[in-house]
Amino acid sequence: IIAITGLFIFALAYFLLYKLVRKKLVSNGQKISQVSTERFRLMNEGFGGIKDVLLLNRSQDFVKRFEESGKVFSRALGLNAGISQVPRYFMELIAFGTMIGLVLLLIKLHEGNLGAVLPILAVYALAAFKLLPALQQIYSSIAQIKGNLSAFEAIKGDLERSVSSHKPITKETLSIRTELKQQITLSDIKFNYPGKSRPAVNGVTMTIPVNSVVGLVGSSGSGKSTLIDLLLGLLMPQSGHIYVDDTRITSENKRAWQDTLGFVPQSIFLSEGTIAENIAFGLPVTDIDLKQVNKALELASLTELVSQLPDGVNTKVGERGVQLSGGQRQRIGIARALYHEADVLVFDEATSALDGITEKVIMDAIHDFSGQKTIIMIAHRLKTVQKCDIIYLMDQGKIVDQGTYQELVETNPQFKEMAEHA
Repeated sequence: IIAITGLFIFALAYFLLYKLVRKKLVSNGQKISQVSTERFRLMNEGFGGIKDVLLLNRSQDFVKRFEESGKVFSRALGLNAGISQVPRYFMELIAFGTMIGLVLLLIKLHEGNLGAVLPILAVYALAAFKLLPALQQIYSSIAQIKGNLSAFEAIKGDLERSVSSHKPITKETLSIRTELKQQITLSDIKFNYPGKSRPAVNGVTMTIPVNSVVGLVGSSGSGKSTLIDLLLGLLMPQSGHIYVDDTRITSENKRAWQDTLGFVPQSIFLSEGTIAENIAFGLPVTDIDLKQVNKALELASLTELVSQLPDGVNTKVGERGVQLSGGQRQRIGIARALYHEADVLVFDEATSALDGITEKVIMDAIHDFSGQKTIIMIAHRLKTVQKCDIIYLMDQGKIVDQGTYQELVETNPQFKEMAEHA
């Protein structure tokens, strides 16, 4: 009876304490989650725009906001840590109080015979000594879970959506690539970003013949980049379908389609590794084919630059390619797409950071692939799409016209105006 009563008292005390503090744990958890987001954003903005921050002398504002968020963060974190640990000392007080009460009760029951009481007391003291840390550990773990639940809830939906039902990746599945023989077809593609009233891509239907050079032009916000993201499989259309020959691209075969694509974005991400590692991006150093690297370097007009470096392709580029110029970073991005020998090359303003001479060299190198690879180019400067076999003009998420450069200049006033200001 005494053992069950003692266990009940301790368990009840922990339960009541938890009921008392759980709202505070949740509240502190929400503060930690919100403030953590703000702190990461401040660091990202501060270091990302470090030149502007130093030039305009705005560092004080970033430091002050980071300090204020740090106070809220540390207070909430400290309170949750304290709430999870303080009951231990309170329970020890209850335990000792209960033990004293038990001593008095046993002495009275045994009419003051201390010799009969001591063995029983020793057993209960040992039991309490072992039981309390276990109960405290259970309470601390529950408090920690409750305190961190807000952060988990914030990403729970994303985690659930990211669960893939695909088969495990094996050497066999990696070797499968979708083979493009005739054309890529986009049929009535629609995509709307959450919270936006107007679709970014609205009923686009277009055909890209195999081994052709296709240009995609339009004003900013016309939906070009979103359409390319859909074509690359980075976004899935909410209605309509993408076909490679007669095969519809779905979530099941998307990976096989992406293995045939090479993408050169407007802003190239470079790791802190060597030039070779950045060209063969994502591959272990032991798996890098240096012959293929050198071939890609030559096609991207980087051979001369690399030959002047002391370590050649093993030269470190620095964090985010800080030791390279913007044009050099762009050309490494082009070399990266060429390294994997993609059948379809997609250029998203890939020559925007290059000077006129280098841009011409790169464009000539790209057009050397005419008839060998399917090339899709997004462009604002229309001179980069002059040699395209077909150009699609986009406006407000729709394809509004199509044809060769000369045809569009002659028949489309909007395109003609863009060409005159190119």
